[in-house]
Amino acid sequence: MIIVVTVLLPINYNKGKGNNFYSTTDGDNAQWNVAGLDTLSWQNVDPARTHRYWAHLVCAVLVVSWSLFRMYREKIHFIDARQRFLTSPEHRLKASARTILVTNIPSEYRSKEALEALYDVFVDNDDRSRLVVWVNRDYKSLRELVAKRRSLRHALEKEELRIMRLCNKKLGKNSNVAGGSQTDGKDDRDSRVSDDENPMRQEQVPQRLNRIFEQDCAEGKQLWRTYLKPSAASQVSLIRGKDDDWKSTSFVKFWVAGESRKAPKVAWLRTEIARLTIQIDALLTDLDNDALFKKQNSAFIQFDRQMAAHMACSLVSHSKAGRMSPRFLEVAPHEVVWANMDVTSLGRFVRTCIALVLFAAILLLWAVPTTILGSLSQLASLSFTVSWLRWLRSWPSWILGLIS
Repeated sequence: MIIVVTVLLPINYNKGKGNNFYSTTDGDNAQWNVAGLDTLSWQNVDPARTHRYWAHLVCAVLVVSWSLFRMYREKIHFIDARQRFLTSPEHRLKASARTILVTNIPSEYRSKEALEALYDVFVDNDDRSRLVVWVNRDYKSLRELVAKRRSLRHALEKEELRIMRLCNKKLGKNSNVAGGSQTDGKDDRDSRVSDDENPMRQEQVPQRLNRIFEQDCAEGKQLWRTYLKPSAASQVSLIRGKDDDWKSTSFVKFWVAGESRKAPKVAWLRTEIARLTIQIDALLTDLDNDALFKKQNSAFIQFDRQMAAHMACSLVSHSKAGRMSPRFLEVAPHEVVWANMDVTSLGRFVRTCIALVLFAAILLLWAVPTTILGSLSQLASLSFTVSWLRWLRSWPSWILGLIS
C-alpha cells in the first residue's frame, strides 16, 4: 500500500487538471475546478497525459495479485489446521465426527432396516450392530407445544417476580410479620397436599387440573396477600372452551361465545403449564408412532469409525441423480433447522430461484435511486459534458454545490 501511494500520488498531482482552463467543443473556455483531495486522485490526470493511467493499471494488477496470493496462503494454512483438527484423536472419538446427515431419501429407504442394509458395507464384517440410524420425523405439533409451554413459563416467572418485588417494597423491616405469614402458608400448603393426595389419584386429568385451578383461584392465605391487596395480582380474561377448559381470550377468536370469567394470572399460567406438560409427556412416549409423527426424507447415520463416515458421505448412494444427496458431515444439533428436514430437491431448487429473483429485484430497485443521486452529485460536470444541460451553467455555483 505504501508503494502504491508513493507512486500514484505524484503522478496524479503533478501537472494535473487543477483549476486550469480547457476548450469545450463549441469553442468556449471552461475551468476544470478540481480541488481538495480530488487533486490526489486519478480524476486529476490531464486528458493530454492519459498515458499516466498505465501506472494505475500496473499498481492495480500488483495489488490484486498480492491480495490473491495472501488469500491463497491463508487458505492453505486453514486447510492444514482443519486437517490436523479433524484427524486428532480427541476429535475422531466424538459422535459428531462419525455421524452423517443424509437428505432427500426415497420412500423405500425411510426405515432403519433399509438404511442399515445400504450402509453396512462401510463397517467391519457388515456388522449392522455398529450402525446407529435415526430417521427424522415431523415433530411440528410437539415443538409447538414445547414453544407454547416455554412462553407460558416465561410469563409466569415474570408475573411472580413482579409480585415478589412489590412484596419486598412493602416488607420493610417487619420480619416478624413475614415469619408468621410463612409459617401459615407452609401449614396451608401441607394441608392442601394431604387433602388432594388421595382424590387426585382417582380423578381424570382434566378434572384434576380444573379442580386445582379453582382451588388456586380461591386460595386466600397466600403469603403475598399479607403485604399486598388482592388487586395487586394481575387478572386474565378467560372463556370456557368446548373441551370444558378455560382459555385466555387472547388465544380465542373474537366471535367465539361462551362462559367468561376473570381469574388470577398466576393460577391460570400454572394450570396451563401443567396441562401442556401432561400433553408433552404423553407424546414423548409415542415418538415412533407413524400416525402421530410421519417420517421425513432425511436421517442421521452414526458409524463406528470416522473413516467409514467420510467414505459414506463421499460415495454415491443411489442410482438416480439427486436422490440421497446432499450429505453432510460434522453436523451440530444447534445448526439444524428441524423444520427443513423434509425439503426435497425440487423444493430446494424453487427456494433458490425465489432467492435469486428477490436479489435481482432488490438490485434493480436500488439502481434507480443510486443513478439519480450519482447524477445529482455531478451536476457541475454534466453541465459541460451533456449538451441539453447547458442551461445549468447560468446557475450560481453555490446552488450547484448545495444540490451536489
